[in-house]
Amino acid sequence: MFKRNREIFGTLILLFFLGITFFGDQVAPFDMDQLFAPYLSPGGRHILGTNNIGQDILSELINAARISFMVGFVAAVLATVIGTVIGCAAGYYRSVVDDVLMRITDIFLLIPALPLIIILVSYIGPGIFNVIFVISISSWPGTARVVRANVLKLREYPFIMNARSLGANDVYIMFRHILPNTRELILAKVTLATAYAMLTEAGISFIGLGDPDHTSWGGMLHDVMEGAGLINGLWWWYLPPILCISLAVIGFNFTGYAFLNSDGIKAVDQGKKNNFSGKNNSPVSRDTDMIFMAQNLCISFKNKAGNRVMAVDSVDLTVCAKDKIAVMGETGAGKSILLLGLLKLLPQGARVSGAIEYHGRDMAGFSDEEIRRIRGVKTAYVPQAAGNGLNPVLNIGSQVAERQIIHFKTDKKTALKQAQTLLADMGIKNIKKRISDYPHQFSGGMKQRLLLASAMLSKSGVLLADEPTKGLDMGNKKAILEIINNSSAKACVIVTHDFWFAKRFATTIVVMFQGLIVESGPRESFFSTPFHPFSQSLLAALPSRGLKVRCGYVPGRLGDFQTGCPFLARCDVKTGRCMQRPPLFRQKGHKVRCWHYAS
Repeated sequence: MFKRNREIFGTLILLFFLGITFFGDQVAPFDMDQLFAPYLSPGGRHILGTNNIGQDILSELINAARISFMVGFVAAVLATVIGTVIGCAAGYYRSVVDDVLMRITDIFLLIPALPLIIILVSYIGPGIFNVIFVISISSWPGTARVVRANVLKLREYPFIMNARSLGANDVYIMFRHILPNTRELILAKVTLATAYAMLTEAGISFIGLGDPDHTSWGGMLHDVMEGAGLINGLWWWYLPPILCISLAVIGFNFTGYAFLNSDGIKAVDQGKKNNFSGKNNSPVSRDTDMIFMAQNLCISFKNKAGNRVMAVDSVDLTVCAKDKIAVMGETGAGKSILLLGLLKLLPQGARVSGAIEYHGRDMAGFSDEEIRRIRGVKTAYVPQAAGNGLNPVLNIGSQVAERQIIHFKTDKKTALKQAQTLLADMGIKNIKKRISDYPHQFSGGMKQRLLLASAMLSKSGVLLADEPTKGLDMGNKKAILEIINNSSAKACVIVTHDFWFAKRFATTIVVMFQGLIVESGPRESFFSTPFHPFSQSLLAALPSRGLKVRCGYVPGRLGDFQTGCPFLARCDVKTGRCMQRPPLFRQKGHKVRCWHYAS
């Protein structure tokens, strides 16, 4: 409510001052050439009194608004244009251009702005356009930094590559595709920069470096000091310009933050999403039960040689309510990274492109608070390796109840009681005593139950679990399966190597190989008739199916340079066409990444 009222208040302030600026001649009660007795106090014909030379202060205040607003707005626009051009060029071209432009930006950021402005104005001389020039060349670096960060993200999206494939040059791409996707950000920077420019101009004019022929609000304060208005207590002379400057700056700041917090910036990524599919920008119908949707998701990291290795490659995955998805594949296939990517929990150094939606909204536009709420309230994540998932210096009661205390503001005593009840239901005996124990006092299976208990205590809508049955005996596996099947989560996505568990838990099987989804389909048909050669080899390697292990060379995954089918070296049905990467083909209810099913 406060944010909404703040935006309205800021807009009303700006509309009021803009009205005065444009219609000052009609609003001002007197011309500035008209002189009256000096130092008249407010009242009668002079609502705000007169100054030291007999000018009506209200009329002077209205005329000064034009100068203050003109200087502030023009300087802000020039600074934003300079910053936008430099930031866009640095982010788009990167490499040497980025290094040079950002080092220049850093130099400007290191120099204190106000002393620099005072020195330059003193050297160049007073005048409106000199003041505008000095303010603009000293205040562009912040905009350049913000725009560069946004362009670095935008330039990697497929719709930019599509524009290049049409033969568009760099200038066209930047102005037609990139800058429109930063418009809300640029508008926010203009409004905030205007407030800064007005304050700076007021300071310059106050110390006598403004334009003496065109009085601004800061110039009025300078006249107050020169005319001993402060010493003589002529409050009606110095308070009005101070209040006007303060209100104008508040109005611009509130409006600027409204742009920053608006859905418009989130719409930057909504615009990107429509281009991922290669279709037009018309609204796409969404499944109302859709919770997560990854579109063309790519996640890469740098290896020791400095090359980028693709961990998740062009993944499309939709998680709807009531879905039970098992993600399977070899170690290093990118399964765990995919889960971390859905929750924006990737380690530092990860490069992400594509889009991840949550209930139809692109998570790239979410605030930190929204992301934290999704992780802690809407979604529950159970990490791999139960022993490493628990803090060794905290007792298990406090860790299981931690989510309730942080996100639901439950008092500690109540949260511990809830945790105790849930842990007892999960088969942990003598729980009143054991709730004060530490993780090292529990077995692997018990630790896994503790992590699941923490996840389920929140009654989250989605459960994401990474290898929940790893290293467990059959008794513990059955217990974990029962716990997950009885959970209140509307949807579950579980990474696993355990075929026994997947066959009994999942409704959909997703198979990953070398960062790619190579097959997805219903559980029943997958275990009876898998289509992709890699899926077939996985099932053939099971002891119950003959323990037939297929070996072969696995190609590296260096950025976008991998071509062809990644399973090519091991495949028995490869053809010359397999030298090109296959898309996903539909085959009897499955999606299969194999040229064998192209027809």
